[in-house]
Amino acid sequence: MMLSNLSKRELIILSVALIIIIFTLYYFYIYSPLSEEINQLETNKNRLSREVRITQDMVRELPELRARYNELTENTQYVNFFNISNDKLLVELKQITDNIDILFRSYKPNATDNTIDIAMFIEADYYELNEFLVELQKFEYWMDYKSMSIRPMEDYLQVNLSLKFYKEGLMGGGVNE
Repeated sequence: MMLSNLSKRELIILSVALIIIIFTLYYFYIYSPLSEEINQLETNKNRLSREVRITQDMVRELPELRARYNELTENTQYVNFFNISNDKLLVELKQITDNIDILFRSYKPNATDNTIDIAMFIEADYYELNEFLVELQKFEYWMDYKSMSIRPMEDYLQVNLSLKFYKEGLMGGGVNE
């Protein structure tokens, strides 16, 4: 009907225009969305592949991690949790000084919620002082030295020692230290 009135050249141009319109619609409504979805799926696939590789690496390392965990679990016997008060700390320090035969002159604790600051005055010779400081190493995980002054006398040393003890935490003393 209407197409019969058109010349051959007009029919060819109309056919080409129709084909271009169909391909354009196909491209924008079918091909492009599918292409974007394919790219997203490809990206997702790569991400998941990386996660699978990481998981496989972790699974390969699992026996080694289990062995290390068991080793650390066995070593927990060498790590002790402590919770100390002023009185317990004084008794502990007094036992150390008595064992080493150090004269424990004064002890002035100042406690807060988390710490115990101690100013102490002791008299000892060089070797006793050295042994006392070595004994204090068992507190090294929960104690800080604030200050220490040593005054030599004729037969002994007068030592003013200021320490900060933390009331709670983990205390070392393991075999491998």
